[in-house]
Amino acid sequence: MKGVVLYGNTVLSRMVLQDAAAGGHAGPPFVAVAVDAEYRTGGTFCGLPELSPEQALARFPAGEHGLLAVLGGYRSIRSRETFFVRARALGYPLVSYVSPRAAVSPDATLGANCVVMEFAYVGPRSRLGDDVLVRQHAYLGHDLTVGAHCVFGPGCRVGGHGSVGDRCYVCMGATVIDSLTLGEETLVGAGAVVIRNTEPFSSNVGNPSRVIGTHMEEGIRMEADHG
Repeated sequence: MKGVVLYGNTVLSRMVLQDAAAGGHAGPPFVAVAVDAEYRTGGTFCGLPELSPEQALARFPAGEHGLLAVLGGYRSIRSRETFFVRARALGYPLVSYVSPRAAVSPDATLGANCVVMEFAYVGPRSRLGDDVLVRQHAYLGHDLTVGAHCVFGPGCRVGGHGSVGDRCYVCMGATVIDSLTLGEETLVGAGAVVIRNTEPFSSNVGNPSRVIGTHMEEGIRMEADHG
């Protein structure tokens, strides 16, 4: 693989590129940033050419390059899955990014299009599905199974031998103790401490955590989109 096209000019995209430069990323180099029409600025992004997806495919063919689709903040957790599907349709092989300053156990496995940021930890025999974002200083314990399109916020801690369903969001500084199951699309609020299994589509806050609502119809929604 000659290089990687980064899809998205978000704040998290900037973090990834800056981390790769600062940490001496040893993988294929980032060669361009592909941006949908409504978000393009027409210039460069972190020193890389900012192109439409069509221009990126023409200049950096899918047969020789990979793609990393980076979506950080968003109005809805389900936007991650939508963005992932759109990225996959471009035809590139989807690659993952692990910060040179992260610690991912050699026998942990990551799906396509995962991002593990600096000083995060992924424990032995853990399995992450596609499109999982692990933010700075997050801790994922051993023998943990994580579904697709999940987000683990900065400084959160998830114990070993557990299971995390698709599209879960564990917010900044939250703790999930060992051997628990987070149901599909669980939201764990910032600083919450989860000591029992959660129901799908539930919002959980506090210490110990309690359910304050459900979101089966609308999904996990944020106040604003910060990229």
